[in-house]
Amino acid sequence: ENPDTIEWLNSLVRSILFRFKTSSKLQNLLIEKMDEILNNERLSYLGRFVITNLEFGKSPPRIEKISECSRVPDKIGTLKETKNVDYEILFSVKDCANIGIETELILNWPQASSATLPISLFFKLNEVKGKAIINFANVGSQTFFEFCFSEEPFIDIGIGSLIGNKTKLKDVAKLSRLIRIKLRNVIKQKLTRPNVFRYQINVLSDLDYSDDGEIKSALVPIDVLNSSGDLRLRKDLTEEDI
Repeated sequence: ENPDTIEWLNSLVRSILFRFKTSSKLQNLLIEKMDEILNNERLSYLGRFVITNLEFGKSPPRIEKISECSRVPDKIGTLKETKNVDYEILFSVKDCANIGIETELILNWPQASSATLPISLFFKLNEVKGKAIINFANVGSQTFFEFCFSEEPFIDIGIGSLIGNKTKLKDVAKLSRLIRIKLRNVIKQKLTRPNVFRYQINVLSDLDYSDDGEIKSALVPIDVLNSSGDLRLRKDLTEEDI
């Protein structure tokens, strides 16, 4: 729980968020992943989800505490990492993101799929706080980022909706409740221990080189990702840049 380590991690988180805000490539990758999760988990009476808007808030996540914790095998199998240590972090973030989604409500009366109604959904993620477990696992030349919540996090989310063509129903309470229940189930079944979200980090493909071969920027603020997988914060990245 060294204060310098916590501050370093907060700088790392801010810089990663900065890269997401300024990189259309990374935003598109995130939208593709969200699209995959939403459409794999959607209810039978809803059509395909289309993400129409994604905006990050101005306040970056804040890590308040970090500690090592013993590794517990997850449901999708443990990788053979070079380091078998997980880190549990206590974090909070406010004004997280605004998300717009469009879909269709499929009407199954008087017969199946007899009609559809367009739905526009608006999500404002106001606050998220809880305990998360992270790990950077090296497998040969590949690096994986692992993430899960150690317990269900606190999430404050506002949901708005418009249903219909000419006559639009605004903020249907039943639909909002169903979405909240579904969101909670997805977080519990996909992102809460022992379930783990695992993502392969393609470090080299995310680097931006100048004409003389020097690295100008990267997905994470690093000088070098060495053979042991250690990340070093770029010294030229200032608070103003983030």
